Amino acid sequence: MATFQDLLDQIALKIGGTQPDVTGNPHFYSGYVKGDATGISGIHGCYSVPPETVQEPPLGILLPGSFQVNPDRPRDLLIQGEEYQIDDVHLLLLVRRNDAKTQYANLNPFRDSVPAALRAATQLGNPSLISGQSLLQVWPSSGRAGVFRWANTQLIGWDFTIRIARMIQATYVS
Repeated sequence: MATFQDLLDQIALKIGGTQPDVTGNPHFYSGYVKGDATGISGIHGCYSVPPETVQEPPLGILLPGSFQVNPDRPRDLLIQGEEYQIDDVHLLLLVRRNDAKTQYANLNPFRDSVPAALRAATQLGNPSLISGQSLLQVWPSSGRAGVFRWANTQLIGWDFTIRIARMIQATYVS
């Protein structure tokens, strides 16, 4: 079964593109840096683990959010077989600092392109991630534009909430 980090890496791959430095920076994905035009057009990269500083925006940062296990069942009831896991992950997509008119002109296209890219890759396109899981779906569930602070720098961007739904085959042992 895929780990949570595996899922974050696959989402960052879809958003940012090819991983340019597997050894030195294993959780950064950038078709822009690699020069192969993978990832969402206009995004310079995506981190699946938050970086200390932001360089070369526009870029994405994936941040773990809330999660639920078996949200449709009573909390104290474990049933052999299927277990549903729902994760909300935040994609903070930041753009370069310019005048407000330029910033929003750079930001606005991502409102449509990010959800479209995730919709086209609902299953994340990687059979190894589905191993041990009967279901894996990923979609943007909400978003908001705003001013965000990262590494003592204010940038504008989108905060997308990406929902990951997994159904795994669970065996409980007493």
